[in-house]
Amino acid sequence: MDAAEAIEQASALADRGDREGGKALLYATVAKLGASLSSRSPTSRGLQADLERLALDYEDARTYHTSGSKRSKASSLSHRQQRTPSIMSPSALAPSDLVYKGGRAGKASMAQTWSS
Repeated sequence: MDAAEAIEQASALADRGDREGGKALLYATVAKLGASLSSRSPTSRGLQADLERLALDYEDARTYHTSGSKRSKASSLSHRQQRTPSIMSPSALAPSDLVYKGGRAGKASMAQTWSS
């Protein structure tokens, strides 16, 4: 959720003309994820790569307004819905490596702990 919120806030900053502030917020979130206990997990690494890729779109106004703002909003929505984002850094993990845990197996596991 931190990543989705950071993307939303960064996009809001950039929409108001503060692309540098938005980019700084994205990189600060990358650093926060990198310092977390789960920093080496595929999900965390995928989130970091996604944030770094989005930050590249904040370099200039034209790039941000033609594609970056749309990518940021789509990525934020995707993370909020806990789906794999379609935007990944070319050097990052494959999009399939950014997998959120949940669904039927997660529900079954949770139900099992309640009845134990």
